Amino acid sequence: MGNHHAGRAMGHAANAVLRTRKRFTKVQALKALDDICRPWKGCDAEFEAEDPKRPNYTHPKYGQYTDPQAALGKLIAVAFGKPDYDYVKEFEHDLDTVEDPVSWFDGPCEKFRKRYKFC
Repeated sequence: MGNHHAGRAMGHAANAVLRTRKRFTKVQALKALDDICRPWKGCDAEFEAEDPKRPNYTHPKYGQYTDPQAALGKLIAVAFGKPDYDYVKEFEHDLDTVEDPVSWFDGPCEKFRKRYKFC
């Protein structure tokens, strides 16, 4: 059983960061992720996204804080992904056609998990 508090804290911190700035360079996104994630480095973080209007329910727009539609996922895409690549479109297409969006999970999301040693 993983640490849900860690994932929720990182998801909320990323939301706060994205409210202050809409565009990030790769370096800025990585710096923001370092500030958000390093305190939780190495833990068994669970990233299930919670509906801010209905605690204990899944977020209506995404299932994980690490999905590319979520604030944390957006930072992950900029920091670890290909420049100017539409990960949201690809992710949603993959969800409709395959069980797991391989290019997201094996690409930027995997790099994110390795950097912070999340299980």
